[in-house]
Amino acid sequence: MPVGGGSIGSGRAVCNGAPPAARRPGHGPQSPSAQHETEGRHGCLAPLKIALAVGLALAACSGVCGAHADPGQQKKVQAHLLDAVPTPQHAVGAVIEDQVRLVGYDIDKTSVKPGETLTVTWYIEGLTDRPDDNMLFVHLQGRPADKAAWQNLDHHPVEGLFPLRRLKKGKVVKDVQIITVKPDFSPGEAKLYWGVWRGDYRLKIKNAEQVPHDKEGRVIGPAVTIEGKPQAPRPCRWPRPRAWRRARPSPSTASSTTPAGRA
Repeated sequence: MPVGGGSIGSGRAVCNGAPPAARRPGHGPQSPSAQHETEGRHGCLAPLKIALAVGLALAACSGVCGAHADPGQQKKVQAHLLDAVPTPQHAVGAVIEDQVRLVGYDIDKTSVKPGETLTVTWYIEGLTDRPDDNMLFVHLQGRPADKAAWQNLDHHPVEGLFPLRRLKKGKVVKDVQIITVKPDFSPGEAKLYWGVWRGDYRLKIKNAEQVPHDKEGRVIGPAVTIEGKPQAPRPCRWPRPRAWRRARPSPSTASSTTPAGRA
């Protein structure tokens, strides 16, 4: 990242896009003393000190803050990290391999109209100090055969600011998810399904016999009623075979069949 006219990438200060050694064509690498003199002449030590200060500030985030997180975002992430396991409205306890445990969830409403929002708060506990680069999936699904009764809500916790790979053992992230139901979601009963995936692999529920889940390996979350008048199924109208259609006489045929003596 450029800082004060230089950039820090390999641990060496770089002035004007090139390291000091590269600024002397035909010469080998400079000695430490010569390099120090060159860096001082070109003012590269100041950016190096600034970069070091930035690195120390990021380290103070305990591996939580993203590389581009501003102070407000860092504060939000810290506010959603808990040291103690909470007691949510609905306990789940789903252990996802050796990575995380879904402690439970809170929900503010269980009935909503299409286009409106509901808030679900997932409490996720880290189980390892070296988590993989996982991601959460959340599905809002009604009737399985109804494509309109489906909504994909995959995300990273804390509004995308806190990837699961940063969740260390013993920490709990309070993942507040505000869900806006799509306007054309089919009315009726729906459920929220929760789980963890990585690449094209869906992580397995380790204690599946103790947790409500479906045959697809998804944790079954809260039931939600999508309000509205269910649409009546349209009747199938099959086209009539041509043989059943009554043929209409053409004008020439009609004139040829006019009774005699009638003009």
